[in-house]
Amino acid sequence: MELRISARHFELEPEVKEYAEEKIMQLKKFFPDRKNKEEKFIDASLVLTLEKHRHRAELYLSIPGKKMFTKSETKDIYASIDEVSHKMERMIRDYLDKLNHHKKSVSKEMKRKEFVGEEEI
Repeated sequence: MELRISARHFELEPEVKEYAEEKIMQLKKFFPDRKNKEEKFIDASLVLTLEKHRHRAELYLSIPGKKMFTKSETKDIYASIDEVSHKMERMIRDYLDKLNHHKKSVSKEMKRKEFVGEEEI
């Protein structure tokens, strides 16, 4: 997983950078590396912005076949990073559940047709 972190309108402190890397790299657990199979390339970009008292975090995630985007705006940069990582985790879970559920529902439909004896016309 490749992660790029950029800051707008403020200097990115090492503590904030380390915290963001730790939180965002946890998303890698949803896409395990398979040694003998083709690896999925995951590209992530985190943009941290400071405007007056508002801290905004925007996370772009690109996986093969899908691009995802979340953003969060709070009064604390750490809270923004937490919130954007939780939102992205929820989006990834929904996406993977949709993929898995879709495959299962197709196979159940085919079994039902075979059991009932329906034919496609």
